[in-house]
Amino acid sequence: MAYKTRTYRLRAFTFVELLVVLLISSLIVFSAISIILISNKMTSVFFTNNASTQNLFALSMHLQDDIYFSRKIKPFYNEGITIISSKNEVNYTFSREYTIRTCEELTDTFFVQTNDWLVGTEVKQNKEKDYLYLQVLLSKDTIPLLFFRSYTNRELVIDDY
Repeated sequence: MAYKTRTYRLRAFTFVELLVVLLISSLIVFSAISIILISNKMTSVFFTNNASTQNLFALSMHLQDDIYFSRKIKPFYNEGITIISSKNEVNYTFSREYTIRTCEELTDTFFVQTNDWLVGTEVKQNKEKDYLYLQVLLSKDTIPLLFFRSYTNRELVIDDY
């Protein structure tokens, strides 16, 4: 009697298939590393300019809030402006190196270079509009900022400045 031997073939990956998997996985890993390095470089660039950007943003937000609640914007001697609201008066002093905001007993200093500023009043169709134009310097770029407040006739009657 002759015995038949069965040969079982084990299912496995070939060497070429393993190389293809290694190649694809290494491409994925290298692309992920390059994305992480690029994003780290971008955040480091952002954080180096972050102090001056934060100062400009904080100054802009304070000006926007103060002008929104204002009753009148007046020039403050030749150095800045006074924003008069129903609650208080806020003085802004502009210089080439910094801007100072004084409100009651609080004083804020913003290290934002102001090249030029202009405050004025426009009257159109019985509506008065105060405006403030600032030209600030941020990392060698000149940025214009414009703030304005429009008053209705009712607000002008309430406040007589």
